[in-house]
Amino acid sequence: MAREEHPREDLLRDARNISPRVQVRLALPVDAEPVFCGFRGDAISFYFGEDPVYQFNPRGELRRAFVNGQLIKAEGGELIAMQRERTATSSTLASRDLSPQERVQLLDDMTARLSHFRHALAEGAYELEGEVPAGSNAIERVRGWLARHTEFVAANTPRVGV
Repeated sequence: MAREEHPREDLLRDARNISPRVQVRLALPVDAEPVFCGFRGDAISFYFGEDPVYQFNPRGELRRAFVNGQLIKAEGGELIAMQRERTATSSTLASRDLSPQERVQLLDDMTARLSHFRHALAEGAYELEGEVPAGSNAIERVRGWLARHTEFVAANTPRVGV
């Protein structure tokens, strides 16, 4: 694990295992960062700038997240926070289960953010920054996914396959 963090790569250009993928900038002033969305089969990931990030399995269950600088993974239907602890010579991850209140807050915040995003896409309140492959109609696929998934639970595993 790297001891220094660097800005995320250009996902639209470099995330070759995610296809189709799309990046938009919402017209509403709430979100200044671009939003990247992409599919791995029927699994989807949402990157709201550098943070937060939400990754779902094909059933629409949250499998991983990156929120407020914390890595979150699903295990057995529970959510586990992993915080980087650095020393001069090493970097490790300390894990702890989210409390019931933290879990509810994370899922509520995520649901609200995805609902806001769904409404912005439905209203056309966004600017398309890129789509790979071009003409793949990724926005429509994202809209469809968001329309089908409005309530969320933690997955049994953080892996993309279920």
